[in-house]
Amino acid sequence: MSIGGIYIARITPYCDAAGKITRVVATFVDIFSLTRSPEYVRKPHADRLSSMAEMATGLAHELNQPLSAIATYLKAIRRLLQLPAEVRPASVCEALDDATDQITRAGKIISHLREFVASGEPNMTHESLHNLIREVFELTIGGVNDANGQMVLALNAKKDGVLVDKVQIKQVLVNLILNASEAMAASASREITIATSLVENEMIQIGVSDTGRGLSGLNKRDPFEPFLTTK
Repeated sequence: MSIGGIYIARITPYCDAAGKITRVVATFVDIFSLTRSPEYVRKPHADRLSSMAEMATGLAHELNQPLSAIATYLKAIRRLLQLPAEVRPASVCEALDDATDQITRAGKIISHLREFVASGEPNMTHESLHNLIREVFELTIGGVNDANGQMVLALNAKKDGVLVDKVQIKQVLVNLILNASEAMAASASREITIATSLVENEMIQIGVSDTGRGLSGLNKRDPFEPFLTTK
């Protein structure tokens, strides 16, 4: 028997009625032959295609928000520019700045995902968590107000220095806030609270709560399934 390959061995003992081992059968499987099989070759390719499909779905979801905001700002700018110059409000420049911010945000999402795929590691930096939350607040407060809601910050953590991937953290917060705003559509009271607190072992906790009706018993079973949406 050739010993040039790498083998998986299985040892099976056989005993007589008295429990004495009478013979032993050893089974060897050549791992190299397994790796050359069509099934083995196809599996990594299938896994990669599946991962790419999930990434494409996630990318479409993440980019939809800034692109929708850009479209809204540009429509508002178009209406304002149709007004006579002498009565045109200064908010045209503000709307242009907001649209530019959203374009930059969309670009960062794409750039970050490209870097993440290439390196396989998040871009971790030391940040002030409260500053990141305030930046997200400024990005989303307009949409919350338009939905007749309000947003409250309760940044109570006395220490907020964290090591995070700031793009990912901000995107998670944006998604939670916009989902919360939609979840409160049928509520009489529409308030979103973003709170921070220190917990054990120098950890900081972020809570995003809203006054929506909450999850039904059915939806509580799989709340963290990818792309599961309940509103």
